[in-house]
Amino acid sequence: AVGPMRSLAKAFLPIAFGLAVFQINTFLDNVIAMALSPKNGAETLSMFGWTFTYPLDAGSVAALAWAQRLYEFPLGVFGIAIATAIFPALSHAAAGRKTDDAGAFETALRHGLRLTVFIGLPAAAGLIVTRVPLARLVYEHGQFTVADSLAVATILAGYATAIWAYSMNHVVTRAFYALGDPRTPLRIGVMMVGLNLVLNLTLVWPLGAAGFAWATALCAVGQSVLLLLAIRRHVVTPIDRDVWRAWGRCVVLTVLMSGVLLMAFWDYDPSQSSAIASGVQLVIEVIVGVFVYFGFAKWLKMQELQWLTQRSSR
Repeated sequence: AVGPMRSLAKAFLPIAFGLAVFQINTFLDNVIAMALSPKNGAETLSMFGWTFTYPLDAGSVAALAWAQRLYEFPLGVFGIAIATAIFPALSHAAAGRKTDDAGAFETALRHGLRLTVFIGLPAAAGLIVTRVPLARLVYEHGQFTVADSLAVATILAGYATAIWAYSMNHVVTRAFYALGDPRTPLRIGVMMVGLNLVLNLTLVWPLGAAGFAWATALCAVGQSVLLLLAIRRHVVTPIDRDVWRAWGRCVVLTVLMSGVLLMAFWDYDPSQSSAIASGVQLVIEVIVGVFVYFGFAKWLKMQELQWLTQRSSR
């Protein structure tokens, strides 16, 4: 029984680590934030014979955790859901690459890449635009103040920029697993954890707690690029002309949606209103954003919208 268990562990551990890079980086964010936050009223930190002023405020660790909860929701509902749903198609196509349709795997992978950007890009922009009313509506109760909401919103803006990349990493990583290659995502994941650690310790000084968010986001984008470059060993053209064209349309629609929302609330400062008024603003912005983005997507007859409606109707 030891032999099979050892084989299972060897196969499972690279897969588990490859999928957990995002969680590991988030965990590092919290650990480093706790280490660099003031303790027992002290204002300075002594390390290696040097004395520094703590780069974080006392409430930074809590603000970091609260911001993480807000962007993890759309990531789990949409991004990881897409990767999970497409994995059986990738596995089936990978198993039949030599005997059946050789292009089925490439098609499934490209569909996943298009869907993650189609959903992830407007979700990222929407979170950035609505970050203040969202934080106020969810958290501003009891002793939670407007200043606390603004601190959470500032951190959320950094994390939210790469929601599409977090989602894409899950899709491409699963593509490697379907191909029986768990070690490539593992190697790239180890590199990204190391880079995240360096960026955390670098960006925290000028950006405070938001530096952790931007470090994680930058690592997610870098991981996406490296995974897509590495998978070319298995797929000659993972990003073909249709993928580029679809991504371009998503960018245009996201910019259009963001522009409409920003112009509609140009003179409105959500931090100067009540939490309830911010909640009303949030609902209006979500409705308008969804209407603009998906309305134009339907007008352009984008295939991604058709794929989503087909899946939801099954």
